Amino acid sequence: MLWKASGFPLLCLDSSTSVLTSSGPAPVGEIRRGDGLLCLVRGTPQFVGVAETARVGRTQAVCVFSDAGHLIAAPETTLVASTGPCEMSTFEAKRDVGAIGRMDGSWPLLEVLSTSERGWHHGTMSPGAPEVLARVMAFGAAGAVEQPVLRVGSHDKLTLARVAHTVFGAPYDCEPGPAGWSWLRGAAPGRVAANAPTLEAALVDCVLALWQPGGAEQLYRLPIEMEALSFFTFGLLHFAGIPFKVEFRPRYLPLHVDVSLVRRRDSHAVVQAVVSAQVKELVELRLEGRGCYAVVNGLLCAQ
Repeated sequence: MLWKASGFPLLCLDSSTSVLTSSGPAPVGEIRRGDGLLCLVRGTPQFVGVAETARVGRTQAVCVFSDAGHLIAAPETTLVASTGPCEMSTFEAKRDVGAIGRMDGSWPLLEVLSTSERGWHHGTMSPGAPEVLARVMAFGAAGAVEQPVLRVGSHDKLTLARVAHTVFGAPYDCEPGPAGWSWLRGAAPGRVAANAPTLEAALVDCVLALWQPGGAEQLYRLPIEMEALSFFTFGLLHFAGIPFKVEFRPRYLPLHVDVSLVRRRDSHAVVQAVVSAQVKELVELRLEGRGCYAVVNGLLCAQ
């Protein structure tokens, strides 16, 4: 592994984990040498180049669920907590045994990228807009390329009409389905609509439409196994500077995740659960700079 030869702290993440590039969020599995990732360097957000990458096959990992999102990484990967850097393999042991009966506040708080800190942000997602729309089509694909069909949550007609106009840019049909899902059908994939309120707002609407409505305004729900979509959604919200709060239920072994577009009360992330899991693939990254904290799903990992 790269870290053993370099002496760097290990940064080894699930391949679907979201990191932030200058043009928007991207899965770790698509990151290549030379790409710039958002990091905190001496407390200042800046993009740091990737020096090397390496893929690790099916292996054991640790999942940390928090109200700022979740992270799946190798046990040796170092999270940045309010009490200092901590390997994920030892994070479970840091739970306050006197608080076992409580759902929150049992682990140390985690450092996060503040959605109000936008000094690193270029103010537009235009360069990455086609890629975001391509991911929307890939995440929601439920039909042939010749007549694309999107599986979306059963949202109100106005929301679905706005999303269809953004994605297809043409007439569409909507077919209600079971269990909170619906299908949008268009003539052909389109572009972001020219009359969208803002480019970012249109893209965020499209991604959130792939979630099911959660029963309250600006509340969305997704099965936990659709983690690639949830990772990308959280990355997009961070990139757009939109505050949000996450709830994983049930806490002892999460089965679904809720995201609401409200500001979290704490400036740190509150851990809700920590579990071990087998993953298909991890990707190890070595950055060009040392002493920086990589922003991973909004949380911070030391390198």
